Amino acid sequence: MTKPHRWFFPVIIPVLLVFGQVISFDFLKYDDTINVSENALLLNPAVGHLMSFWKAPFLNLYIPVTYTVWFGSAVVSIAVFNGRLDPGLFHLLNLLVHTANCWLLFLIIRRVSARKDESGAENSSMIGAALGALIFGLHPVQVETVSWITGLKGVLGGFFALGAMYVYLGLERRSSGNRALNYGVSTVLLVLAVLSMPAAVTVPVMVFFIMIWKDRRISWKMAGPLVPWLVIGVTVMAITRAAQPVAEAAKDYAWLVRPLIALDAMMFYAHKIVWPDVLAIDYCRTPAWVAGLSWQNPYLLMALPAAGLVYGLRRRPRWLALAAAFAAGILPVSGLVPFAYQVTSTVADRYLYLSMAVVGMASAAVVARNPRTWVIGLFLALVVLLGVRSHDQCRKWRNTETIMGHTLQYFPCSFRANLNYGIALMSRGEFAEAIPFYETAGQLKPDDPLPYYNLGLTFAATGDNARCDQMYMKLATMDQAKAERLKQAAAEFKAIGGPVSESAHGKGGDQP
Repeated sequence: MTKPHRWFFPVIIPVLLVFGQVISFDFLKYDDTINVSENALLLNPAVGHLMSFWKAPFLNLYIPVTYTVWFGSAVVSIAVFNGRLDPGLFHLLNLLVHTANCWLLFLIIRRVSARKDESGAENSSMIGAALGALIFGLHPVQVETVSWITGLKGVLGGFFALGAMYVYLGLERRSSGNRALNYGVSTVLLVLAVLSMPAAVTVPVMVFFIMIWKDRRISWKMAGPLVPWLVIGVTVMAITRAAQPVAEAAKDYAWLVRPLIALDAMMFYAHKIVWPDVLAIDYCRTPAWVAGLSWQNPYLLMALPAAGLVYGLRRRPRWLALAAAFAAGILPVSGLVPFAYQVTSTVADRYLYLSMAVVGMASAAVVARNPRTWVIGLFLALVVLLGVRSHDQCRKWRNTETIMGHTLQYFPCSFRANLNYGIALMSRGEFAEAIPFYETAGQLKPDDPLPYYNLGLTFAATGDNARCDQMYMKLATMDQAKAERLKQAAAEFKAIGGPVSESAHGKGGDQP
C-alpha cells in the first residue's frame, strides 16, 4: 500500500516551480500599500498596534488573524532587512501557505475517497488525489490570490478552512473522547478561518454537502455538530456586514434582478474554470452593467444547458451534492446579497479560491473511478497546461504597472486600473504620462476624489499651477482633507522646483 507522504514532493514541487517567481515581485499600489507597506501599525510594530486589529475592524474589515500574521511578518522583516518591509518575505508567505493548502487538499481527498481493495484502486485513488490537488494549486484563477500580497487573507483563510474540513471529516473514525477533542480542534480552525477571511462562513455548508458526496447520506451524528459552526458563521457575517457598509451603488438593484446577477457570476466562474483565457484584477462586471445586458448576456444563455446538466444529476445525488458544495463556496459574493466590492465588480478570481478545492475533489474522483492510462494521461496533460498558463499569468503581477497595464489591455473600463496605472507612472516620475489615465478614471467615476487629487499632484509637478488650482477647487467641494493635502504638496513643489515624495503616494485601490 502506497504511503500518502510519498506524494508530498510530487504535489508541492510543481506549485513551487510555477509560483516561486512571486518572491521577486513588488508591493502593489493597490491595497498592498494600505494593508502592509504603508501601514503605520506595521511599520512601527508594538503590542498596542497588534491589539488594535483585534479590538475593532481595520479598513472596514474584521480580519484580525490575517493582520496578526502580517504583523509578525513585519517584525521579522524589520529585524532582518534593516528596518524595512521586504515584499519578497510577504510574497514567500503567500506561496508557502498556498503550497500547504495543496497538501491539505490531497489529504482531504484521501480521507473522503480512499478505497482499498486488491484491484489496485488504492493506487488510483492516490494518483487521483495528487492530480486533484495540483489542479487546485495550479489553476490560473488562483494566480491573483497567490501573487497578490493582499491575497493572504484568501490563502490563510483557505488554510484554516481546509484544516477544519480535514479534522471534521475524520470525526467518525474517532472514539468518543478523541471525537470531542478533534471537534474542538476543528472548531478552533473554523474560527481562525472566518477571522482570516469572512467568506469562510460557508465552510459548514460546504462540509455538509461534501459529506453527502462522501457517504451518499448523512446522519444527525455527523451533521449536528455543524450547527454551532453555522452560528459562528452568522455572527462573523454580522460583524463584517457592520464593519464594511455596502455602498448605495451596490445596493441599488431590485431583489428580482439579484438572481440574474448571481447566475451571471456563477456562469462567469464556470467559464474561467473551463477556459481561463483572459484573467485580470478587475472585470468591470458591476450589477448595473450586468442588469443592462438583460437577456443579451451570453452567460445567461449558457445557463440553460448548465441547468440541464444539473437536472441530469438528479439521478446522481453525490455529484449534485458536490456541485452544491462548489456553489456554497462563492455564495456570499455571488450577488444574491449586495457586498461592498460590487461597486467595482461582482466577480473576482480570488472569490474562487476555496471553491476550487471542490473542483480538485471532482477531478480526483473522476481519475479514481476511471484509472485508465489515457484518463490519467489526459489529466496529467491538463495539469501541465494549467501550470504553463499560471506561470505566464503570474508574471503579470510583478508590479503595479504590469498588472494594471494588463488589465487595461482588456478592460479599459476599469476605474481602479486607470487610477493605479497612473500612480505607477507617477511613482517613477512620469507625471505627464500619468495624466490621461487619471482623466479617464475621473470620467469613469466623477464623484470619486482620488483622480482629481492625483491630477492636482501631476499638474503641480509639471508646473501647471492653473490646472492644479482647478483640481484644488474641485476637491474642496468633495474632500476638504485631500484638498488641503494637495495645497500643501503643491506649495512644496513650487518651493523646491520639483517633485516631492507625496507625488508617489497617491492612494489607489480599495478593500476587496
